[in-house]
Amino acid sequence: MKFLLFIFLTSILTLLKTQQYGSFTDSRDGKTYSTFQVAGYDLFWMAENLSTSKFRNGDNISQARNAAEWRRAGEKKQPAWCYYNFDPTNEGKYGKLYNWFAVNDSRGIAPNGWHIPSINEWENFIAIFKGQLFAGTYMKTSGWDGRDDGTNKSGFSALPGGYCSPFGSSYGVKLDGYWWSYSEKDEQNAWLITMNWNDTGVDIQPGGKKTGFSVRCVKD
Repeated sequence: MKFLLFIFLTSILTLLKTQQYGSFTDSRDGKTYSTFQVAGYDLFWMAENLSTSKFRNGDNISQARNAAEWRRAGEKKQPAWCYYNFDPTNEGKYGKLYNWFAVNDSRGIAPNGWHIPSINEWENFIAIFKGQLFAGTYMKTSGWDGRDDGTNKSGFSALPGGYCSPFGSSYGVKLDGYWWSYSEKDEQNAWLITMNWNDTGVDIQPGGKKTGFSVRCVKD
């Protein structure tokens, strides 16, 4: 509680500072991600969704190329990723979508030196930028249903990448964004954050483990 109060009292000053931007190259596949430091804090986040197809040890994460493969991976509780609507042209803008079994695999989906944020880390980040009711505006960039309704003052550069249902149907691109946390809720669900095209806020809610959502990483 005291930490969240401190975050709230210092958030206005934080928003007036300039975000620090950089980049990071994942040694697994040579992909370079944009990164940012939260102004006034020792917090470094990726400013793009994860797009790796390998675990940290080099093992491949299975790609689901169609709805049947995606559904089968979820039923077997196997790690998997897919493109939105199974269309590789969506990767450049939105990254890949991963089920929970990929996020939670002991081989590690994040690059060395990075990790998937816990729900507490998400909550602390959101609190810096005026809390759940308003943080969406500070986290979004343009591209939400054709509207430039985000200031991106946080540097997070959120885009509406949608999700893949447990049955392999894709929904929500250009309208909604969903990002896994590393925190499990129960046997069927884990916590995630969501944003919507016509809402200034950020929701924290459980999501089914067989569903495909976007992934962001924070530096260790």
